[in-house]
Amino acid sequence: MSDNNLILVVDDNRILCADVKAILNEAGYSVEARHDAASAQDFLRNHPHSVSLMLLDWMLPGQSGLQLLEHVKRQSEFKFLPVIMLTGRSTLKDITDGIAAGALYYITKPFETRTLKALVTAALADFDVTREEDEAPRNALLLLENGTFAFKTLEQAGVLAFAMSLLCPDPGAARLGLHELLVNAVEHGNLEITHEEKGSLLSRGVLKKEIESRLANSSFADRLAHLSVEVLPGRIEFQISDQGHGFDYGSFLSLTPERAFREHGRGIAIARQLSFDGLQYAPPGNAVRATILTRPQIEHQNKRRYDPVEFA
Repeated sequence: MSDNNLILVVDDNRILCADVKAILNEAGYSVEARHDAASAQDFLRNHPHSVSLMLLDWMLPGQSGLQLLEHVKRQSEFKFLPVIMLTGRSTLKDITDGIAAGALYYITKPFETRTLKALVTAALADFDVTREEDEAPRNALLLLENGTFAFKTLEQAGVLAFAMSLLCPDPGAARLGLHELLVNAVEHGNLEITHEEKGSLLSRGVLKKEIESRLANSSFADRLAHLSVEVLPGRIEFQISDQGHGFDYGSFLSLTPERAFREHGRGIAIARQLSFDGLQYAPPGNAVRATILTRPQIEHQNKRRYDPVEFA
């Protein structure tokens, strides 16, 4: 367990905070609890690089959890801080408002221990690539004009996401999105692990074993995915393709309220929201083009987001 996996729990119910702390301490995490928005803001202000995840109650004394979330997400240092809403509020409007504010994970009170642990693990894993140090030779990569890479495994996908992110104005954001798209090309594309199958494999703790088995299976062993990159004036274009049969990509471009409570299935929506200025799929879903603008005068939050239309 990484030393910086500190989890901040913000809830005015002190008994619940103690229970959450005990559960997560047992799982190997460090936990701090705060009971109102003001003290939570103070803690984040004093420990801006220590907190890896926040568990946030919706109903807090004074400022609400949603207001705290909106405040936190306006600060660049917490742009990639995953937030799990611990809430009894689960109407469609509540969840939609929370997603818009930056809460991509939900647990309804009362919750089961397994659900809490599973969603904490998922949230940390989804954003883990943004916390690693840049060590690759960025200066050499900045000379790249275009190139094509073939990859087969999740490890190779991770190496490529890391290297290509160094071309971009915001490497952390780019790496997050590229990693998701490259992993999808391996898992859901070449290895044909469906969304439902992945959920089952995750719940049984055998996803890694199944991936290794399929990589060795003659039906999938020779399949390669490809990443091409082209550096153009004002933008970088990435295209990722695999040899699978495609998928219903339209339903994954935005996070739906029902998927906000699940352990997986939000990666493409996260990538589209936080990483890219354009994200376009080609039918039947086994090729995707991602665009990142590189003009320094364009701030990320003010960039024009291209419509997620299909490309030929």
